[in-house]
Amino acid sequence: MIAGNVMGLLNILLFISAICCMGIAACCAMCALHGNNDRFKTLLKFFFYVGVFFFVFSGVVRYFPFGLRDFILIARTIWGHLYLLVLFLILLLIYIHLSRWGKHWIPVAAVVLPFITIISLLSLPLISSNRIMDARIANHLLPFHVIFALSGELFFLLASAGSIIFLYLNFQLKRKISLVRTMSLPSLESIESFTAWASQMAFFLLSIGLVLGIILVWINFKTLFLFSFKEIVMYISWLCVFCVYLLRRKKLAGATTISLVTIVLFIVAGALFVVANFFREAGFHSFK
Repeated sequence: MIAGNVMGLLNILLFISAICCMGIAACCAMCALHGNNDRFKTLLKFFFYVGVFFFVFSGVVRYFPFGLRDFILIARTIWGHLYLLVLFLILLLIYIHLSRWGKHWIPVAAVVLPFITIISLLSLPLISSNRIMDARIANHLLPFHVIFALSGELFFLLASAGSIIFLYLNFQLKRKISLVRTMSLPSLESIESFTAWASQMAFFLLSIGLVLGIILVWINFKTLFLFSFKEIVMYISWLCVFCVYLLRRKKLAGATTISLVTIVLFIVAGALFVVANFFREAGFHSFK
């Protein structure tokens, strides 16, 4: 009992430490984006990776030992679901930092790290919550449904972040006095390529997650749709992602217009996600 209380307290302290580090890293990223200062870039990397250590360690303290079956048990609790969402987003940021998109890391971090900090803060009061998802599904496909759906939604966030960066850089380039600030940033064409890649990944991953969800519902309930609020939200999110993917794929509008549409549609999908996970407590797939 005492050991459990100690581990619980350690979990909370580590998680709060992670939030503080991510918050400082977010401020450093925004300062590095606006000021082109190497000191802020160094501090960004330091606080981000220290925050990653605290964040991952908090999960290890809470959930060790960990297996594939435990993944679903974690995803079904409201704090665990939000923890996995932030963890996947952190992994995406690390991938961007180490991949061919490395030059986009600071501007993307300037948008994504505040999001990580806010979601983590919102989840803090829920760290001891007993709310659990009403899934009523038992199948080995379930972890893959969660992984693909969650990854697709997070790539949609990256597409939205790329759109914000595009609009910001486009605005700065129109102000000749701001050219010094944009010298270290990627070009508009490069940002467009990054955003198109994120949109494509969001569409394909979320589509796979949606198909797996339909298969799971059919296996367990012999129907394709249960008309639950969470299902409706996922279909609307998929439509938002599909619209963005189609606009970019077919070039149906100018880059500025598509960027604005991407941001608006992400806000719509994000608002529905918040309602479905924080405020909706009845129905299939909801946290009760």
